Amino acid sequence: MEVAAQLRREVDVLRRVDHPHIAKLEQSFEDDNYLILIMELMEGGELFDAIVDKGRFSEREAVHVARCILSAIQHMHERGVVHRDLKPENMLLAVSTRRGRRQDAANPLNIKIIDFGFAKILKEGATSTSFLGTGGYLAPEILLRQPYGTSVDMWSFGVLTYLLLCGRLPFAATTQLRPNQKIQSLYKLTFPKRYWRG
Repeated sequence: MEVAAQLRREVDVLRRVDHPHIAKLEQSFEDDNYLILIMELMEGGELFDAIVDKGRFSEREAVHVARCILSAIQHMHERGVVHRDLKPENMLLAVSTRRGRRQDAANPLNIKIIDFGFAKILKEGATSTSFLGTGGYLAPEILLRQPYGTSVDMWSFGVLTYLLLCGRLPFAATTQLRPNQKIQSLYKLTFPKRYWRG
């Protein structure tokens, strides 16, 4: 996919959405050589780095993050936008978790979704068949190259929620399995008891 076309699509999508948990496009400029996007400042780094640092999130923290993300997904889907690459590397924190700041009710994580380069605007009931996204977060219908809609973002959200709570992806990534074998393994999920109150 051509980078310029991807950036133009991102600008188009970002002009459609306005949500506290989606990074705001402040301005964009294009000339014969460059397309420049100016986004709101987010100083906290990627959610991925926070997950690596913490190992896993408490249930309270995971619920807060999940609510933020789910609210943004609902907003996107109401406007016909499917992100197609939801993962912690595409979510930024407003404030760093590495500066000794405790993330609690008084100082919650402020998450913003970024990187709408793979996003697509779908009319109601429309589907796509493009094979886009990131390995461990891909919905089965993308892997099987079947028509899909906004539900693929919900699959990625489920994978992300599992990652927040368990500190690892739910499905072991291996290049030796065919896509349909990976999907069959989805039914062997485990939730380690040490992470769950009983």
